[in-house]
Amino acid sequence: MKSRPSHSNKIDLVPLSQNLRKLAFEDKVALGAHVGTVIACFLPWVSTTTLYGPTNFINAFTGVSWLIGSLVFILSLLATTSFINELFEKKLPHINIPRTTIIGVASIQSLLLQLCAWSVLRSTGNADIEFRFGLVACVLLQIVALVAAWLRARSSKKEAVNKFFQLPTQGKSGESTTNHNTI
Repeated sequence: MKSRPSHSNKIDLVPLSQNLRKLAFEDKVALGAHVGTVIACFLPWVSTTTLYGPTNFINAFTGVSWLIGSLVFILSLLATTSFINELFEKKLPHINIPRTTIIGVASIQSLLLQLCAWSVLRSTGNADIEFRFGLVACVLLQIVALVAAWLRARSSKKEAVNKFFQLPTQGKSGESTTNHNTI
């Protein structure tokens, strides 16, 4: 008799893809934007050219803006981990803050920090500083995530209003579940 190997440590991709399809479009966009920001933190944010040396590339974790870049990375990682319970069907500790609030606040804070990083890198660099794809991608992705969080908040409010004004449903015997004795 063959024994089945234990798959307890492996991630099953079938439920992950099914759970990803169950997410609302706005949530998918926000998740993608924050995952993209986490990746873009490792890309070069700026490059500086020295007079007699090679070009230096600075990402989110190096240079004078390392603290700001690290905070941007942590905020995007926090927003990404807000999807873990729903995607992987894990029972992790739950925060009683709506996900749209977490994503919106993380996106606003991250966007402000990236603008501060741009300012710091511009003022401390020499005249030969060039902004690279990583910082531009982070800024654009955070704008996309912020718009997605705002649209998701609007759609959830619309769903709540529609649910409140929903017509009464029919019972098993064909009668309405509302009380007919009221005037």
